[in-house]
Amino acid sequence: MSQFDAVASTGKEQMITQDVVLGKNVRIFQPDLVNLYGCTIGDDVKIGAFVEIQKGVRVGNNCKISSHSFLCEGVSIEDGVFIGHGVMFINDPIPQRSMRLEIFKRKPIGK
Repeated sequence: MSQFDAVASTGKEQMITQDVVLGKNVRIFQPDLVNLYGCTIGDDVKIGAFVEIQKGVRVGNNCKISSHSFLCEGVSIEDGVFIGHGVMFINDPIPQRSMRLEIFKRKPIGK
């Protein structure tokens, strides 16, 4: 049985696509209530309900992604990071109301 099969064995329609790479000991508490596609999840990661992780996102090892969070394309989470409840990332490289454009260069999210 693959890691995908182990996570997606609830018998309900799954929102975890086959192109998701899951590390060892990934815990998705309610796999029928997440939307994961095209992303890479590291070892020992915990993912809560109502989380969406889009294609190209990399989540490092030993992270926790709390419920109702949204990680969009272009986001990279380093090892050991906690993403709290309801956190929303954006992938707009230059937000319309930005005055300091240099602060919006792509950077990984770390401790």
